[in-house]
Amino acid sequence: DRAGESSEFEPVKISETLWVGDSLTYLMVSSLQGAEKVVKGGKQTGWMKENFNKFLAEKANGQHQKVKRVVIFGGFNDLTSLKSLEKIKTNLSAMYKAAKAAGLTVVACTLPEWNYESGLKTFQRDFAKFGWHGGVYPLSAAELESRTKELNEWILAQAGGGQMVVDLFKEMSDKQKYKRGDFIHLYGKGAANMAALIKERGQIGNG
Repeated sequence: DRAGESSEFEPVKISETLWVGDSLTYLMVSSLQGAEKVVKGGKQTGWMKENFNKFLAEKANGQHQKVKRVVIFGGFNDLTSLKSLEKIKTNLSAMYKAAKAAGLTVVACTLPEWNYESGLKTFQRDFAKFGWHGGVYPLSAAELESRTKELNEWILAQAGGGQMVVDLFKEMSDKQKYKRGDFIHLYGKGAANMAALIKERGQIGNG
């Protein structure tokens, strides 16, 4: 089976899914009507893990009983905010394990390819403006690209045992269909197309 396909996974309805993420997921919200969401722009995997655990505690107490599958799409804000790759992996792994322990199947998403040079300029500007880490952003565009690829390789390796991976990095190569509004975010049709891709690969239907 390819990363985005698994015979373990039965189709589910959008109303039977939970989506965990940051602004990349938030911008898909118009395509996720009926789904449960743990989503907030700018948030990192630590926030996602904390709030996902709250969701699972509520589920254990009788809420959210329709939810069978969770889409987990995070790591970008950690990576660009200088969190270690090990910390990101630890948080994502904890969510994957907690989901499966609660009886949910997992759809993990790799980060889509982004414009490292343009993003770097934004991070350098913000670090200087707010004085973070002395006003100096320490990573180069090449380092941001390398860290993105390393994280994605790890996410891909987590497939199996009730978990599939949608490889957005690989499958979103059509820059017109998945047109960025800036160096990373997709708006409008781009975001809708990304949602459609995740739903198709994750065997998530409407209703």
